[in-house]
Amino acid sequence: MTHTYRLWYLLSGLLSVVVTTSLAQKVTQITSEECGTPTPSKEAIETAERAIVQLKQAMTNSIPPSVVNIPIKAHIIRRSNGTGGLNEATLNAAITAMNTNYQPVNLQFFLCNGVHYIDSDALFDCDVDTENAQLVLNNVNDALNIYFANTLTAGSSALNGIAAFPSGVASQNRIILYNGAVSNGSTLPHEVGHYFNLYHTHETAIANELVTRGSGANCTSAGDLLCDTPADPCCYFYNASNCTYTGTAVDANGQTYSPLINNLMSYYTTCRTQFTSGQYNRMGDGYTYRLSLMQSSGAYVYNCSSVAIAAPTNVSVTPATSCTSNSLITWTDNSTNENGFIVERSTSPTTGFVAIAAVAANTTSTSTTDPAPLAGLQAYYRVVAANSKAAPSATVAVTSANLVCYCQPGATNCSLGDQISNFTLKSSTSTLINNSSTCGANGFSDFTAISATVTAGTAYTLVVTNPGQYPEGFTVWIDANQDKTFDASEIVFQSATTTQQAVQQGTFVLPVDMLAGQTRLRIRQRDDSSGGVPTSPCASYGYGETEDYTLVIPAAAVASTASGNWSSGSTWATNQVPTLTDDVTINPPHTVTLPTGYTGKAKKLKLQGNVTFQTDSKLQIGQ
Repeated sequence: MTHTYRLWYLLSGLLSVVVTTSLAQKVTQITSEECGTPTPSKEAIETAERAIVQLKQAMTNSIPPSVVNIPIKAHIIRRSNGTGGLNEATLNAAITAMNTNYQPVNLQFFLCNGVHYIDSDALFDCDVDTENAQLVLNNVNDALNIYFANTLTAGSSALNGIAAFPSGVASQNRIILYNGAVSNGSTLPHEVGHYFNLYHTHETAIANELVTRGSGANCTSAGDLLCDTPADPCCYFYNASNCTYTGTAVDANGQTYSPLINNLMSYYTTCRTQFTSGQYNRMGDGYTYRLSLMQSSGAYVYNCSSVAIAAPTNVSVTPATSCTSNSLITWTDNSTNENGFIVERSTSPTTGFVAIAAVAANTTSTSTTDPAPLAGLQAYYRVVAANSKAAPSATVAVTSANLVCYCQPGATNCSLGDQISNFTLKSSTSTLINNSSTCGANGFSDFTAISATVTAGTAYTLVVTNPGQYPEGFTVWIDANQDKTFDASEIVFQSATTTQQAVQQGTFVLPVDMLAGQTRLRIRQRDDSSGGVPTSPCASYGYGETEDYTLVIPAAAVASTASGNWSSGSTWATNQVPTLTDDVTINPPHTVTLPTGYTGKAKKLKLQGNVTFQTDSKLQIGQ
């Protein structure tokens, strides 16, 4: 299942799909998906079309008058140990084949300064819903970035590729491909088509296209906005062995569709071989439009150079000293033509470096949370210019502070109706927390400044409110032993299943053996398409949100139940010997004895009975 915002391309892009819900709901079964490129909104499309019309007023031809060579920076993702990943021969063959497709529009592509390898188990099988932000930290800003992943998904939907329509934003200067689709001859030119403003032949974002090209035709304002690509109902009824259309679907006027199933922007995957003249002209316009956006933003260019950028020097790393502080990385900028800088980190001094931050040109420092802190371990940092040919700085070895911190929840998408809009915690007599909120950055909101005082062994009710658009489930953890981890045994409530219900609630009893002091409550909500009820307190997933709160457990008085030795658990109601965190009460008529050489401990002492001291014994009160 997947979210409504992707229906622009999901409903037009599924190779096999069964839809049993309305458009405002979710696709309920997906077996395969061709393309993950999200179509811009109708308003964004109209804005782009107006801008292109203005640009064309100064042009004599949509197609560049001479060959334009566009550099590609290939990023091949391998496992952390350097194994796996796309074969370079396959990559080169795919670029060569694509150049044949793009000759008529005078666009040609070349591999710029070799391949960049990303050795990361976390990115090897890439879920763009949760890992795109981490991936694009590796973007160079002088070439088209194309990433090659072992598998490519968007939540539970398998993809062959994903691109971005023309934009001046550096993070949108990227295409991601599934390795298994690189050599099929059609996915790479298809995604590059999107990159230069081509829509699917079955597009419906503005309006459904009619079959007619005569009176009443709407091909310039519907579908893919082109009239030499016949209206396409997408994507099923065709004979793959001889590439003939076998469908009988009709348009709003009752005319039978007759799509071009050999078109590269269609979803007739095994038959795709060519673009039309109209598509070539539109890509030429798209190239010009993207250039104008690039020039306006200054965020990236196409100027891959064989001259290496001077490496930064004097890299210094000040690791975070607390769970809420950032690591500070500084360096000396020795170049005048870098396109930004990338900070990389590894557990090895020579291999396995992964980008953890990216900054603009002429920057000489950055403060970063380090997405995967290496507490107490030695890590290696380096800085490299965001150019296709750039030498990294010397590595700097740093031993991180031996911090024990709560895990930062993995990224989730809560912007499409999967946010926790209110969290309420109630006792039998009062409301302890009532917090309304919007979607947090990367699906996480740290509300630990909001606290509630609770009592061990007591029942509480929690109420979770969400927009009610999709089936959601939630799980609540409380760190009872205050070890900064959320163990499976510390789940105090978990939904039985996902439910499309705006308000959900549950009741739980706090463990009687909870430690006194401050601890953390974590609630995670996840939708059905991302795997249902959450099971991990830390992992990334497609859709949902995480919120953290503080609980305060007052120290309970440890009271004597009989006369006896201070060092004996049987003397005390808890059957445990008091510590410096305990308030101690000695009830009458009890006499508690500190044995020879023994030191008794208590945070506070309320003496209503008697205490006796044997030789060399003592009582420590307070910290």
